[in-house]
Amino acid sequence: MRKRSYIIPANRVGRVERQVRRAFVASNGQPLQTIDLMRRAFPRATHYEPWRYWSVHRAARKFAVKVRRYGKGNLWVPTPELAEQISPKKN
Repeated sequence: MRKRSYIIPANRVGRVERQVRRAFVASNGQPLQTIDLMRRAFPRATHYEPWRYWSVHRAARKFAVKVRRYGKGNLWVPTPELAEQISPKKN
């Protein structure tokens, strides 16, 4: 069986990446589980195939840091750069 190859664009933000970022913005920078990101990235899905987990995990690594395992998934916190953008500016 032939190995699948994936073309991952380095300079553009895709739909899943955008949804993962929006999930952290909507949570005001609170930690999120992988299943929370899955629900945000694929709202119409009734079950999640492995490639969807792979897409969300890849997107989450751009905007968050994996803190620990949490149940069957991971617990993610936004990167300091994203947390700074999310937090309200104090004058």
